[in-house]
Amino acid sequence: MAQPFEKSPSTIVLVDDDFDIRSVTKEILKIKGYLVRDFERSVDAIEHIRLSRPDLILCDIAMPEMDGFELRKVLIDDSELANIPFVFVTAKTGRESQRSGMKLGAVDYLTKPFSIRELTDVVETCITRSETVFEQLQEKANQLREELLLIFPHEINTPLSQLRMCIYLMSSPYNSLGVDKRDEVLSSMAVASDRLEAISSQFRDILSLVLVEGNDGSNNSFFATERYDLEESLTRFLSGPQFTDDDQRRLDASFEPVLSAVAKPLLERCLFELVSNGLIHTTGRIVINGIGNADSYVILIQDEGAGFEEKALTSVDLFRQFEAPSRQRNGLGLGIATARRLAQGFGGELTIDSNADSGTKCCLKFPITHLDLASWELPSSN
Repeated sequence: MAQPFEKSPSTIVLVDDDFDIRSVTKEILKIKGYLVRDFERSVDAIEHIRLSRPDLILCDIAMPEMDGFELRKVLIDDSELANIPFVFVTAKTGRESQRSGMKLGAVDYLTKPFSIRELTDVVETCITRSETVFEQLQEKANQLREELLLIFPHEINTPLSQLRMCIYLMSSPYNSLGVDKRDEVLSSMAVASDRLEAISSQFRDILSLVLVEGNDGSNNSFFATERYDLEESLTRFLSGPQFTDDDQRRLDASFEPVLSAVAKPLLERCLFELVSNGLIHTTGRIVINGIGNADSYVILIQDEGAGFEEKALTSVDLFRQFEAPSRQRNGLGLGIATARRLAQGFGGELTIDSNADSGTKCCLKFPITHLDLASWELPSSN
């Protein structure tokens, strides 16, 4: 008979230069069932935190070499560690000290001397809150998986119908196509085939990244193992089969050459949804500019369409388009709602500025790795 699943004990890192307080605190937490690693110095705790990713950090403020505030700042600068719940444990009782801790993102503040009840209440509250957030992230990932699987047939329907019609024309016993018309049909089949391949590849890659089982909410899987040039990658993407020749003639795009580690499938799909939205609602140009700095990249997408009312922007969902577009596009499209979800997946933020009397401006901002391109070579195509 299978044994019931048992939840692993929560892990806590305790940092305090006072041996007596550290020892007593550790014993109390161990009795409560927590796994505790204690350190006298912040510098020794940092490497363990990077390797173990504990569920909670309890840290004294006044310590030699590196105090608690400095340790917290180090963790904030590391995207993989910044969200670990952090509690300051200190003899300082002033409001200014507490405000400083809260500004650095501490989730709570435990003042010495504290009772066993105070200690366990703070720890239990922080860990329960963290588990709740993790469960919410998992629920959102599951919801996105279901939505992607539901929408996929709509995405492939138009190019598939195009292929079927071409095959019918070519195979019909009443086929009287001339050489020129036959070449035109074959060309349409090739275009539809390329579009199907691109859609299939994008969805496969997105599903493998966004919906990976056991994702811990840290978004590590949303980043590539190798850095790549955003200018080269996004320019090539906008020239791909997912956009028609007419679409590409209407796109005016320029990107600054900056290296990034954001997973290409997510970024490209997000960009596709935003650009497609502009192509749907205007017959004019779509201006796309990519601008980078030391730690982030911004893509601005401006169209010349009629724009939308504010209430339409706030109510958009996955399966509903805005008012009827001026022309139909290939596939339903996952829409702005999914673009926003994908952006959040790789640490980005999507904002939209639009009204009914002017065009729509989308601003996609996300973190990057910024290096000198002159000292970096693009990986071989092989």
